[in-house]
Amino acid sequence: MKRLGRTIMEMGLALVAVLALSSLSQAATGDLVGNVTFSQNCDSGIGVGIAYDGTNLWYSCVSNQTDLFRADPTTGMVSASYQLKGGLGALSYDATRNVIWAGNGGGSSVPGAIYKITLDAGKNVTGITTQFNVTGGFLSGIDDGLAFDARNLADPNDDVIYYSPDGAKIIRVFNLSGTEVENFTWAGNASYQISYYNSGLAIGGDLLYEGSNGGSHVWVVNKTNPTVEIFNFSTAVAGDPNFRDEDLECDINTFAPIDVMWSKEAYSPMRAHAFEIPKGSCGVGGKPAAPKGSISGMKFNDLNGNGIKDMGESGLANWTITLTNETGGMITTMTDASGNYSFTNLSDGNYTVGEVIQPGWIQTAPAVSATGSATYTVNISSGNNVTGKDFGNFQSGSVSGMKFEDLNANGVRDAGEAGLAGWNITINGTDTITGTTVNQTTTTDVNGNYSFTNLTAGTYTISETLKAGWVQTAPVAGTYTVTITSGAAIAGDDFGNFHKGFITGGGWIPALGAPTAKATFGIVGQYPDSSNTAQGSVEYQDHNASLNIKSINITTVASTLDKKKGTITGYATVNGAGSYPFVVYVEDNAEPGKGADVFKISLPTYPYSNGDILGGGNIQIHG
Repeated sequence: MKRLGRTIMEMGLALVAVLALSSLSQAATGDLVGNVTFSQNCDSGIGVGIAYDGTNLWYSCVSNQTDLFRADPTTGMVSASYQLKGGLGALSYDATRNVIWAGNGGGSSVPGAIYKITLDAGKNVTGITTQFNVTGGFLSGIDDGLAFDARNLADPNDDVIYYSPDGAKIIRVFNLSGTEVENFTWAGNASYQISYYNSGLAIGGDLLYEGSNGGSHVWVVNKTNPTVEIFNFSTAVAGDPNFRDEDLECDINTFAPIDVMWSKEAYSPMRAHAFEIPKGSCGVGGKPAAPKGSISGMKFNDLNGNGIKDMGESGLANWTITLTNETGGMITTMTDASGNYSFTNLSDGNYTVGEVIQPGWIQTAPAVSATGSATYTVNISSGNNVTGKDFGNFQSGSVSGMKFEDLNANGVRDAGEAGLAGWNITINGTDTITGTTVNQTTTTDVNGNYSFTNLTAGTYTISETLKAGWVQTAPVAGTYTVTITSGAAIAGDDFGNFHKGFITGGGWIPALGAPTAKATFGIVGQYPDSSNTAQGSVEYQDHNASLNIKSINITTVASTLDKKKGTITGYATVNGAGSYPFVVYVEDNAEPGKGADVFKISLPTYPYSNGDILGGGNIQIHG
């Protein structure tokens, strides 16, 4: 089973986990990605080998006792150990046959040999046989490097073993029958050839990795032109001056999606280090790296909440998308400026793709979820690229407004018209995302404001609950109808109301433009029953202008609850003709004779207006 970096997280190495699990880490070729110290040591580390079977690391000892160990590549815990040949050298795993090829590590007094270690399905050793003997070469009995190469998967007869006898500075290539089919000079530069022997070998796709027995360096050549170096990198580890590349082995799983090269160290404690190598230049057991797949999609703003990306619905940037593998290992990525995301370099297996919901949003695709993330289950096989795994989200909307005292009953909140606290405002409708009925009521605050939040897609009706003695002036239809789309913040849905009044009075104020002349008036207005039909009369005479205003219809009579201010509206004739809208504004500020009451009249369409403190008379706003 392919694994997406599960091993690193088991170690609790948070920093390494970030490197190993990012889509393509910031590490580069030759960077130390991880290391492991094995729970059991060898008597000597010189000439030892390492192999990787897709799940486990195997390492050998030249000891006459236990000479092969199977261990976890992250914890180093040994899960099995074997005494096979009394001293094994370099190792290489063969995934085609599920065997480990091993060289002799016993020294120059022992003939060189290649051994076949057979494994069962559970990666347990079931036996060891000699595949073929190796003759010739300097110190041929110590095999310092071994690499199996499945050259032609269609023809197993083409499989070969690269063999590096210690000290010979050459690489010998044998088929599995023991026939030497090729040899060439080690690619290490002259200074390393003088100081060190060629040591560990590993195959990575079309590349051959050659390590130095000392000097902490790896050279890389193409198998078809093995004497020409392509690149090289150091495997020196800080604080470890004696580090040697005793044997090498590719690993595409443990630190996925990073490919690494394990390098076995010679000295105690028994340990190995993993260095990053170019992506795609590694395989398992001599096989080329399997093609990598990808998963991609888009995070979009589902304006109408229907779970489908419609025309005009744009992508959402900077949202976290998660990818979880079969063992629970998780990586994340962020959507780009257009809302797109992708996970690449994925090994075969089953993955779960989800999103991290942000506050104030709900998910509409792939399924509705108000509390978490509905997910996709995706299978990656043979490097397929899965697209269209889109996530739709709807941002909660809101409706707000004000309940105000419309003293002049014109349906508009004018200067000085205050909010009304303690009034019930109701929203009704159907949430079209979940299909649930919405019926909520809120109360206006001390300033008359109200709001409904966390609204999802749908069409809603906003209404008020009238109180006895009041008349609604806004909105004209009596209610508001609103459609909530993603992120909608609808404001200004105000409700205007006036309190039914009972106003009487008469007296005089200075005439317009003539302070010494008088303008006289007499008014009465009320609601004689529980209906909203006002009755009364208004008559006003500007003696200076020879202008007479006389009501023909009273439409509203309003007063404040403290009975200090009031208005009468309706239609009137001017000098016995026409029909003009008028507004009378009054203030009842004192008892009769105190001279502090106010009378104002205006005819906006005539036009005419006049008003002042009473020069005589009285205005009374009744309860």
